[in-house]
Amino acid sequence: MLETGHHYRDQVSKIISWGHWFSLANILLAILLASRYLFIAEWPETMLGQVYSLISLLGHFSFIIFILYLVVIFPISFLIPFPRTLRFLTVIFATVGLSLLIIDTEIFKLYNLHINPIIFEILLGESEQTLNSDWQSLFVFVPFLFLLELLISSFLWHRLRPLSRFKLGPIIAIFFFCCFLTGHLLHMWADAAVYRPITAQKANFPLAYPMTARTFLAKYGWLDKEAFNKRISDTRKQSDSRLDYPKNPLLINNDNQKLNVLLINISALRA
Repeated sequence: MLETGHHYRDQVSKIISWGHWFSLANILLAILLASRYLFIAEWPETMLGQVYSLISLLGHFSFIIFILYLVVIFPISFLIPFPRTLRFLTVIFATVGLSLLIIDTEIFKLYNLHINPIIFEILLGESEQTLNSDWQSLFVFVPFLFLLELLISSFLWHRLRPLSRFKLGPIIAIFFFCCFLTGHLLHMWADAAVYRPITAQKANFPLAYPMTARTFLAKYGWLDKEAFNKRISDTRKQSDSRLDYPKNPLLINNDNQKLNVLLINISALRA
């Protein structure tokens, strides 16, 4: 690390350098935890769909963590130029973020949804005993995750000089940015081409809003609306044709005796 002799400037420079490496470590952790979504969701049948899954995983979560660092941690580095205090606050912030990610993967497994107000209402409607049995195992990992973040923070802080000699920062940033951009471009093409193995994955990750450009492409003549609507219609017909029921003709019992019975089926009745 190059020191200028100006205490405030040197401290801020060191904190920012540490923040970059700490963000990279959390990007890798987030990608590792978020890979669970790929096992929970339906794995694409085509090679292109599988490649898109991996690329979007790398690009999406690296982008989210980088934005969080840029919006939250980076400005605070100038306001609180105290390494221990800032590192502790950053560790807490990272632990909360990754804990929410773990909880979201479990919610996605149970309900095929991500964290939202409706999910909170469902969880609050559950009995306390059910919540304890279902979620207690998840919260056990929080202290271990906090300890892991502390270890990573301390390790990176004391290894800043050796790490600064590696010129891998720009290469890693370009790699993740290319994954992010490629994922959105692939989804933009798949949306226009009605390529289901890719468009069906748009809700796999939390806070994911894949790029679409139907209006833009149609405006410049790159998308034929009639052909696009036809592909949409054909895709829906193919989806509907998957229903193969009944296997045999239905037999109806025309019994003359009419029973005065009313069946009421209530789903998810709450107190």
